[in-house]
Amino acid sequence: MILRIFRLRPRPFHTSAVVAYAKNPAPPTATPPTSPAAPFPPVSRPAENDPSYVHTPSSVKAGTPLRGIQLLKDKPEVVALADDFYPDWLWQLLDDPSSVEERMKAKLVVEKKKEIYLAQLKEEQTEKRLYESMKSRIVKPGEKRTNEEKKAVRREAQNEAWLVNREKEYEVPQFEMPPERNAKFHRKVNKEKIKQANYLRARGM
Repeated sequence: MILRIFRLRPRPFHTSAVVAYAKNPAPPTATPPTSPAAPFPPVSRPAENDPSYVHTPSSVKAGTPLRGIQLLKDKPEVVALADDFYPDWLWQLLDDPSSVEERMKAKLVVEKKKEIYLAQLKEEQTEKRLYESMKSRIVKPGEKRTNEEKKAVRREAQNEAWLVNREKEYEVPQFEMPPERNAKFHRKVNKEKIKQANYLRARGM
């Protein structure tokens, strides 16, 4: 048995692309200042900060340069901002965990009430829009509609009602029923069941 050993021939390395790039390098793409990847994005107050939250004031006044934080070359020193420009969780690290939990619960209750109010406001606006649409479909005095026009108006009203029901089903948030209301509801259901059972028992069924 004869074994053949194939030698790999070295391929020449073409440097034409490297030389061409060295002569005409591609211009660097500048990062827009509004991008979150920018080195110094614009500073703004966090939207989720609670304006009623009272915390211990910072020991560093606003505008004081913070030495040793800036690690980039040829860049200005980092300057301390006002206390409101920092997120609330940064100040909550120094607070009592129980007080932080109570404040978060109160904030969730306020947000829940706000969601309920907005949902009710949207429902009122929807009912008003349906009422105005119904008034616009009423036949004016002296006018008559054909059967086709009546079917088209009825179909339009059904489609509008279907869209409203779909919005209520998918877009309006569902809220938990209070325990006392839930108990009253089930008590009423049980009362109706007992009445029905007594009626059937009296009829000998």
